[in-house]
Amino acid sequence: MPAQLRVLESDGTTVVTSKNFGNVATPGTTTNTKLYANNFGTNNATSATVTIEAFGTNDGDDYTQIAPDVAGSPGTFAQTPVVLGTIAPLASAPFWVRIAQPAGLTADNNPRRSNLAIDYLTT
Repeated sequence: MPAQLRVLESDGTTVVTSKNFGNVATPGTTTNTKLYANNFGTNNATSATVTIEAFGTNDGDDYTQIAPDVAGSPGTFAQTPVVLGTIAPLASAPFWVRIAQPAGLTADNNPRRSNLAIDYLTT
């Protein structure tokens, strides 16, 4: 079976199909949430990268931020892709997510939705 990736909750075992980060104060952020890209295939997943994508016409991708894992803590949050590198079979790579409500904007129009995509190559 080629590499196959899925997202796991912070417990490292529960598969994420949808995640609600809750409402965001004005301004502020949700709690930093650690997630994992898990390779449940039998080959390496190489060049794995997490990106933020729009969910339909919802503007939630403008508020979603991701960060690399740095020794168990979040690195710098941004809206740019996070490179996870190579994920071996049955291994996981951590990354972080939060929702930010910029100063000057209200929490109107919640919920704001976005998708996280993990792109990779299989060897």
